[in-house]
Amino acid sequence: MNKNALYEISELSFRELAASFIAPKLSADRYLEDETYRDFILELIEEGTKCFCVFGGSKNDVSGVIKELRAEAKTPLIFAADFENGLTMRLEDGISYPHAMAIGQTENPKYAGEIASAIVAEAKSIGIDWILAPVCDVNSNPDNPIINVRSFGEDPHYVSTFVREFIAGAHKERVLTCAKHYPGHGDVAVDSHVDLPLLDKNEEELELIEFKPFRAAIESGVGSVMVGHISVPSIGAKEIPASLCKSVITDRLRNVEKFDGLIITDALDMKAITKRFSSGEAVVKAAEAGADMALMPVSPLEAIDALEKALEKNPKLAEKARRSARKTRDAMEWAGVFDAKKRVPNIDRERFEKLALEAAFKALRLEGDETLLPLKEEKA
Repeated sequence: MNKNALYEISELSFRELAASFIAPKLSADRYLEDETYRDFILELIEEGTKCFCVFGGSKNDVSGVIKELRAEAKTPLIFAADFENGLTMRLEDGISYPHAMAIGQTENPKYAGEIASAIVAEAKSIGIDWILAPVCDVNSNPDNPIINVRSFGEDPHYVSTFVREFIAGAHKERVLTCAKHYPGHGDVAVDSHVDLPLLDKNEEELELIEFKPFRAAIESGVGSVMVGHISVPSIGAKEIPASLCKSVITDRLRNVEKFDGLIITDALDMKAITKRFSSGEAVVKAAEAGADMALMPVSPLEAIDALEKALEKNPKLAEKARRSARKTRDAMEWAGVFDAKKRVPNIDRERFEKLALEAAFKALRLEGDETLLPLKEEKA
């Protein structure tokens, strides 16, 4: 088999469909140090997993592991990572850029686009073709423990402008982008890593603030949307998180917002999920709700087992899983995953570092008593 050929979706077994639905966590440093873990990752590839979300290790570690896994796989793989403000968000090295809040403080959307282009160039140079950014949440709640500096700002129109530029910049390198965390994680007071947040707003309020940046992302051709673990009773996510809710994923995101790309859940290893569902239950519910991929279940093999059984029993769900597999394949093709001779971007480290410093400088604001500056050094 040509490793770079488009694989045939109709030929995938239920087991392979289930495996292609999940995007497990891949710890590059652990892969290199732990033989048992390495065998586990290789087993997932053998089962049919097509995507991994990368954490840990150096750039060289990640690049080497990705090359090794691609050589082992029968069909091409795609690797994703949370590089919202550069590779250092998840890896040991790389160029670090200001957080989205600082980029917003520059009051110049061009920095969002230029920084996105730089981030994805460095990401692509080590084998990452999908960055889980930009954050489209509006930072409208000062008590929010998890979004804050990850948001471009407090105004939905302002955030939308920076989101558009970020996506345009990232797409120059044909790297998939991801608008997160739908329907909006900015106005909650609980971290979904810890428990299930409540977004207690009616639809009219959501239309005014939360939905706007996601619409901007969709209009800008964003490749994927990540659905958050949030309770939003007004749009049907009351007893179940938005990430596992059909009324949010299919009825609203797919049918109302007309988003036709990949829909992925937020990480299923977060306590908003694990306190309520097993890995198998969460992944099956995500598939039934209309998601195309489930991110980082705690137990990937348990998830594959459960989804395989569900697909065998439910022909409609199986057909839906094949549509999801096609969306994954189409996204991989767009990003050049099947191109054996795809271009490796040049990394102009000096220019990128200057860009990071320039954006950080432009973001500086002086608050309070200006007469205190410059600070004077006191003599001993």
